[in-house]
Amino acid sequence: LFLVVILINHIALFPNIFMLFTGKSELWFSAAEGFMTVSGVLVGYIYTNKMKKQPKSTTLKLLRRSLKVYCATLLLGIFCMAFEYYIGRTPREEISFVVRLHSEGTARFILDTLTLRFAFSWAEFLSHYAIFIALAPIALWLISHSKWWLVASVSVLLWFISLGTAPADTMFIRSSWQLLFFIAMIIGAHYTQILVFFRKTFSKKTRLRFTWGLMGVRFFFIYTFDALNVGISS
Repeated sequence: LFLVVILINHIALFPNIFMLFTGKSELWFSAAEGFMTVSGVLVGYIYTNKMKKQPKSTTLKLLRRSLKVYCATLLLGIFCMAFEYYIGRTPREEISFVVRLHSEGTARFILDTLTLRFAFSWAEFLSHYAIFIALAPIALWLISHSKWWLVASVSVLLWFISLGTAPADTMFIRSSWQLLFFIAMIIGAHYTQILVFFRKTFSKKTRLRFTWGLMGVRFFFIYTFDALNVGISS
């Protein structure tokens, strides 16, 4: 679902009815960030016990997945760059990757692409995901040995360090998203315990009211502030 929302948000067709539900990438929490969060929960939930029992095979499986995502990121980036260059409407001299290519040189541009310091536009989230999956075995080993606090501490520290960089900088985005991924991984690893706690503490009716209340608050603040921003800017 998050991947579908990402695709819809990057279709240059305005207006379209889907914007009411996707937020056109202008909400507080983007679909890409949702993808990272859910992925982190699933990795923690599925692989924590496997890492404890079969660390070698689990590590190799995650590394293979990271390699697949890495290759997919490169191929998708090459396809999208070729499409924008030969078919896109933007003048070639104004295309972002062409500007970067001319300013940095061919060798630096290729190196940045291969090391995932540069990825094409909306596919950039895949480059971050490939790195997070590659680092996941280390985090899973620590979590499976009750050292989840160390994973959380390092993740938060990296995020604090990145606060000094520009919001649009790749390292800032990567540091912010790694926080979502690895904290979500910790939650996923303890999902059963968390679920038991909530079921014992709160009744089903209370949990449903709380969920619907959060959704209501979400829509109220998102679209109210969006309307206020439009009014102020105009």
